[in-house]
Amino acid sequence: MEELKPLDEMSKPDPRMKTFAKYDRTVDDYRPFEVKDIYQTAAEFHVNESAPEEIQNSFAVAQNMYAYSWYYYPLNSEAGFLALRTTEQALKIRMDMIKAKIGLSALVSMAIERGLLSEDGYTIPEPSEEYMEMIKELTGAYPEQPRQSFLERLPKMLAGMRNSPAHGEVSIHPLGALMLRISAETINQLYPIENA
Repeated sequence: MEELKPLDEMSKPDPRMKTFAKYDRTVDDYRPFEVKDIYQTAAEFHVNESAPEEIQNSFAVAQNMYAYSWYYYPLNSEAGFLALRTTEQALKIRMDMIKAKIGLSALVSMAIERGLLSEDGYTIPEPSEEYMEMIKELTGAYPEQPRQSFLERLPKMLAGMRNSPAHGEVSIHPLGALMLRISAETINQLYPIENA
């Protein structure tokens, strides 16, 4: 059960981080995760300066939450949730639908139809069957036809990943980095840098 960390343990790594390992090419073996690994992953993602300031700020909060998950593991999934809420806001602003009562899945579908999002704008590798099963268990968003492209899966996948915590399902999962990546790449397609 989650509880407030004792004050004298605030700056210590969450013990759950000891269950993760990273492949280290320099020694050709796995090694335990370190705080620099979490930080470097958070630093990989960015939102273009052409995005509205409120979107840049909200995404930066999600990045910091992910980085601080070294100290409190549940911040990993919360960082992903915030990144997806930021993506939803970015979609509404970009398509001038701030006050519209429309869900994330429909917003993503509309952005795809309008040519604002394309398969080329994502660097997500095709997930393994095991990974897709984990997503299905967490979100219920596994596609019926596994041969769908990433873009075809995106509306339901993003909505499922966002809806799970939004509607009270409490799951502490390791998908924060994936959610940050997809969010950054979606936002950057919505707000491209001119002459890039």
